Amino acid sequence: MRLQYRTDADEPFRDVLDEEGNQVEYVRNEEAGHFESIGPVTLPADAEDQPNVQLLWRYYYSGERVDEESGQRSMLNISEIHVTSEPLLGEDPGPPQQVRLFQNYPNPFYPYTTIRYDLPSDQHVKIDLYSIDGRHIATLEDREADSGRHHVDVDVSGLATGIYLYRLLTDDFSEIKKMSVVK
Repeated sequence: MRLQYRTDADEPFRDVLDEEGNQVEYVRNEEAGHFESIGPVTLPADAEDQPNVQLLWRYYYSGERVDEESGQRSMLNISEIHVTSEPLLGEDPGPPQQVRLFQNYPNPFYPYTTIRYDLPSDQHVKIDLYSIDGRHIATLEDREADSGRHHVDVDVSGLATGIYLYRLLTDDFSEIKKMSVVK
């Protein structure tokens, strides 16, 4: 099962990703009465300061049948789910201690995604979008930014399906990450 969320009843549920960009999942266990604690889980930036956040554990097909009984949902019992705001939305870690570029979310996506980044001090920020072969597509951000946590909302409705690169460049930092556009 994968953990998903949404902030509006009119939008689809989206996967919650961990720090490495992998889906937060519960993986089947052979042991009867198995207990597993997952988390703490931090929701993406677009869930912060929202009046309503819905969480959902959704079944997905892994492509693998472990035994004749695997996949029978009636055998799974989730008896306790504890949600607290601090671990879920993250404790306030104070001001950022280093420049950090986060994986865009959602990813893969179409047509909108969000790129988050942290700055420990005021500095010039530039975020560029490139095709996988290195061709410059667009400048997403080019400004003087205050220290703190920032995000850029990106609309790629004019781009074709494919892998793209985005680069954060500051006074003393540069990092590149991949994003997948899927129509």
